[in-house]
Amino acid sequence: MSAAALVNTGTRFSPPRHRAGRALAFRLRSVASRLLPEEAVARCGRRTITGRVAITLKEGRGCFAGVSTCGSVWGCPYCAGKVAAERAEEVRDLADAHCRAGGEVFMAAFTMPHHRFQTAKELRWAITKAWSKVIAGEPWKRACERVGGVAWIKSLEVTHGANGWHPHLHALFFLPAGGDHRRFGDWLFDRWCRVLARAGYGECNPAVWRFERAAHLDAATDYVVKGNFDQELTRGHMKRARGGGRSPWQLLEDADGGDRQAAALFREFFAAFKGAKQLTFSKGLRDDARSDEEIAADAAGALVCHVESGHFRRIMYLGQGAALLDAAEDAGAVGVQAFLASHGLKGGVTCPAPD
Repeated sequence: MSAAALVNTGTRFSPPRHRAGRALAFRLRSVASRLLPEEAVARCGRRTITGRVAITLKEGRGCFAGVSTCGSVWGCPYCAGKVAAERAEEVRDLADAHCRAGGEVFMAAFTMPHHRFQTAKELRWAITKAWSKVIAGEPWKRACERVGGVAWIKSLEVTHGANGWHPHLHALFFLPAGGDHRRFGDWLFDRWCRVLARAGYGECNPAVWRFERAAHLDAATDYVVKGNFDQELTRGHMKRARGGGRSPWQLLEDADGGDRQAAALFREFFAAFKGAKQLTFSKGLRDDARSDEEIAADAAGALVCHVESGHFRRIMYLGQGAALLDAAEDAGAVGVQAFLASHGLKGGVTCPAPD
């Protein structure tokens, strides 16, 4: 991907179809809260912090302020969507700057042999430890020197299928132009295979290895930041799994439909991945980034109105939180008031004082 490829790569996000994704994220968050009653997701978006809840509007999108958020990219579809949106901007800006400086961005996926009897926890630790070994020591330093310097962004993802848990890494490599990129890619795969073989995980399949130049910024961004329900289901555990496997969010959907095995698998997944970094940046690539929790808690925007906490809790109990935000986006405070009234809730809405 060269600087010339930056032209006409498309908009970062497109508007109003976000509503279907938001409604799905709200619904699946409720499923997660039932499956994980002791975790922060059980309180996310439900527990009020003050006596009233603010509805804010930013770039046409409504949000609740004054409610607790969990910031979990593994357990909460809604918070994960907000985090993904900001991380996507960070990744895109980094890739843009690198290409404008004359560099190129390459994409690679790292997989490992796995079996049905292996737990999510075992495989999560195995794949993250393997990555740490690949980028450590003199062999890595020499490989970086040969290609002229390397920075990277890595995302951790997992699906579940007929052969059990399938953890994998998607990575972007920021390389200088003109280097021997093919040789570096071959070295990466060979190094990855040897690390896994020494750890007793068998042989990797060379047929699935790809080390490719990103065609444009959107391709690079979507490669490592996926599963963003709030941004039109565009963004890695949130994506729709291919090949018959199920992503964690698909497990939540199936659990909502009464699939007990899916519910048990989601609990296993969350326990294994809780605390792991979903997106990791090489040292020095990025500074002063907000934490996942800070991003999820951000409800900045123009104030539409305040809603009494009791009314808010009732709406959330009815599973109508996303619809309430739709009403705020469509008709402001008047729309909120009408929506509450349609659910038997009178009053309880305070409008901001006019300037």
